Amino acid sequence: MRSKPFKIVTTKSLMIALFIVLLIRGFLFEPTIIKSNQPADNLRTGDRLIVNKWSYGMRLPFTWIALPLIHDSIPILGIKSYSTLITTGYHRVFNSKPKSGDLIMINTPTSEGTVKGVPTDRLPLLITECKAGPGEAIKIKRGDKSQELRIPHKGERIPLTPENLIRYAELLQRFEMPNAIVKDGHLLNNDKIVNFWHVRYNYLCYYTYKQGEEQYNILSEEFLVGKAYRVWPLNYKKRAESKQEVKSK
Repeated sequence: MRSKPFKIVTTKSLMIALFIVLLIRGFLFEPTIIKSNQPADNLRTGDRLIVNKWSYGMRLPFTWIALPLIHDSIPILGIKSYSTLITTGYHRVFNSKPKSGDLIMINTPTSEGTVKGVPTDRLPLLITECKAGPGEAIKIKRGDKSQELRIPHKGERIPLTPENLIRYAELLQRFEMPNAIVKDGHLLNNDKIVNFWHVRYNYLCYYTYKQGEEQYNILSEEFLVGKAYRVWPLNYKKRAESKQEVKSK
């Protein structure tokens, strides 16, 4: 019985190994390195992290045709690394909720992405901290005043009033009712008054910094990629405490 040539066996093994790596990276875990200071406590340039894409349930791709290991565009060429020939809407398997304090990876919606129709999973990636998860409340500063904002969660029924429309209208228009408008203290969707918001998604709050000031942002779960874990360095706080102890000695 003739054995297979060494080159054929090696090539096949490499192809299988590459497929397994791409499968793991695309659907299970993704390593990442912080390239610039991120809006999260204790993250610095050069930190290495692993993103667990199953932490909040597996988000299925929006775009199914794409070059592996390239997020949005091919370097130097400046062309898209993906095709919108086959796309699907938002779907997540074994959905679970993020909570305050979680280090997360998200796709960040931008005006550029909205105008040019960039699919959600090809929007810029950001590692940040979840400040409040679905059903949690957070205090938001508006000028000199501070008010409590509750983050909506999937399945709840929220009465819409002229007072809370100030907080919720933008979320409804961006994520759930793109044709809705606010008129005379009411939300109108296709010319019909909407009195209750039947929440379709879980939402989360995270902060960005502009000119040194914190700005809160609320996103639906469709932008959530997974939970991030620091691989190295493990904990800046412990390192700082240990340095102080050494100095005190």
